[in-house]
Amino acid sequence: MPAVELECPPPNAICSVCRVLEEAELWRCGDCGSDIYFCATCAVRTNKTPNIVHQLELWKSVQFIPCVPVGLRWKWRRQDDHDCELEPVTLIHYRLWPATPHLPQTAISVDLLRQFAALQLECGVSLRGITFP
Repeated sequence: MPAVELECPPPNAICSVCRVLEEAELWRCGDCGSDIYFCATCAVRTNKTPNIVHQLELWKSVQFIPCVPVGLRWKWRRQDDHDCELEPVTLIHYRLWPATPHLPQTAISVDLLRQFAALQLECGVSLRGITFP
């Protein structure tokens, strides 16, 4: 199965923590950010006490495979000192605009916002005019 183009890491992906070019093993945590990659050592160190929903993935030639690196023990506990981005920043990496700056529960596609802005400027259409017939 071919990899989705947006899922492929860049050709010279470097570890986001130690800034070393990692050719052997490239890890990512999709919940930390779609363009944040780790070497094996930093993947273990950064996610050694992961959030319940954080899942590390290893790049295997054509796709990312969900797995746990050797030496990483998963524990069910509250995570307060995780090195992840803030929720609004993570949403923006996924091209979503958070509805609130603190603990967003709703997000809007940036592409949809741009399309709405174009319609509003060019046609004078209101949000209600777009959403309701």
